[in-house]
Amino acid sequence: MELNLCSNELKGHLISRDKSMIIREMAINKIKSASSDTVFYYDFSEVKAVTGSAIDELITKVMNYLIDNEKSKYLYLKNLREDEYEHEYNINSFLKNQSKIGIIAKNGDDIKFLGDISKSLFEILEIVYSKNQITARDISQHLDKPINLASTYLNKLHHNKLIMRKEEALLEGGRQFIYKTLF
Repeated sequence: MELNLCSNELKGHLISRDKSMIIREMAINKIKSASSDTVFYYDFSEVKAVTGSAIDELITKVMNYLIDNEKSKYLYLKNLREDEYEHEYNINSFLKNQSKIGIIAKNGDDIKFLGDISKSLFEILEIVYSKNQITARDISQHLDKPINLASTYLNKLHHNKLIMRKEEALLEGGRQFIYKTLF
């Protein structure tokens, strides 16, 4: 299930920490009450300026809440404006330099990663989003890396809420994880 998080509140300038704290609390309450496997998004189409304090409250703290408390709930950003408000640039800069987390952004068919991630993880993230779903075995074969290393990378991306994971029983016994994009 996909839900717009705080659609009525994300309008105008997001420059006050006080306003952003209220929106963050509303967002976390919606996340808590939602069912598993829910993918939330912030729609930035009506947002004007966004400051570091708002990015910290709305993205960093909410992503950290998801990572620490929600096994199968996710968040991404939608419709970032690159006009005079430069959402993508501002969010990416803040996440890389201040918070050390990452998030997926989607504008139409364009998908970007914003924030802090290693080159190896970024390479695998790009593969997952180009294929829509993948296994550790697929990554292992594609990149000629040991399967346990591919599995570790995919698990890290899942832990950081950048991709989804579903468990699948194998006919010959055992299980494997299928890793999927957020949308």
